[in-house]
Parts: sequence; structure tokens; C-alpha cells
Amino acid sequence: RLASLYREARGVVASRLSGAAAEKLLEAVRRDVESSATVAEASAKLVAVIAASDRVSRLAESMEALERIEAEKRRIAERVASLFGLEQPPAASQRAEAEAGAHAA
Repeated sequence: RLASLYREARGVVASRLSGAAAEKLLEAVRRDVESSATVAEASAKLVAVIAASDRVSRLAESMEALERIEAEKRRIAERVASLFGLEQPPAASQRAEAEAGAHAA
């Protein structure tokens, strides 16, 4: 059971992080699990890592969704402003293109 949880934790961490960050976290998890007094304690630590990774992933998805919503709100505001002659449409479209480029990068 413990080996299975460890493999799952490694997979979850690797799917959410990459490079040195993932390696450092996995090494810390390995040391923490190995220093556990009991299998139950080690299992609890691995389950906590898996749950925390899932929460971090959901948080990142929520933040990305909020960024998309904010960008859409800006585009709508610019469109309304241009409809009422409050802003020149080319400036609004240039700003939208710049934002789209920034999000793509």
C-alpha cells in the first residue's frame, strides 16, 4: 500500500511541477516518508501530498479562469466604449492584441 501511495504521489507531483522544483519536492517527500515512525504515519503524509497537489492544481485552474474573465471584461468595456465613441476602436483592438500576445507568452 505504501509503495502504491508513493508512486501515486510521485506521479501527481510530476504532473503538476517540472524540473528542479519537482525533484526537490519529491526528495523532501521521500525523506519525510522514510523518517516516519509507522507505515500509517507515512501513508498519511503521502495522502496529504496528493491532496495538496490536487488543491494546488485546482487553484491554478481557478486563477487561469479568473485571468480569462478579467481579459473578457476589458474587451467588453473597450467595445462598449468604442460603441459610444469614448475610445477609438484601433486603440482598443491594439490593446486587445497586446494582451492576447502577453497571455500566449
